[in-house]
Amino acid sequence: MLHSFPYVIQGDCTYKTSCYGLALLQIVGFNCKGKNFTVAYAFLQNEIENNYTWALNHLSNLFQENKLSIVIYIDRDYAFMLVVKKAFPESKHHLCQEASRS
Repeated sequence: MLHSFPYVIQGDCTYKTSCYGLALLQIVGFNCKGKNFTVAYAFLQNEIENNYTWALNHLSNLFQENKLSIVIYIDRDYAFMLVVKKAFPESKHHLCQEASRS
């Protein structure tokens, strides 16, 4: 699926939800009908640059040689944002933010 729809991906971590206290990083993609599909999961010991670098380097290896200009949505995790800029320098980055409530 990633090779068919490599244009938009999203990454997010859940905090210490496993019985081992590890963060779960989930990377998802989106197809042309707006449905999402799982690209990768990774358990991270903690949310620091080295762990994100490891995960995103493996993710970038999944893309074909001719990397397209993709859009990556992430939350406001500064370590993750720095690593995305390094691992996918040709991509556009967008922050997911909670919509303000009226």
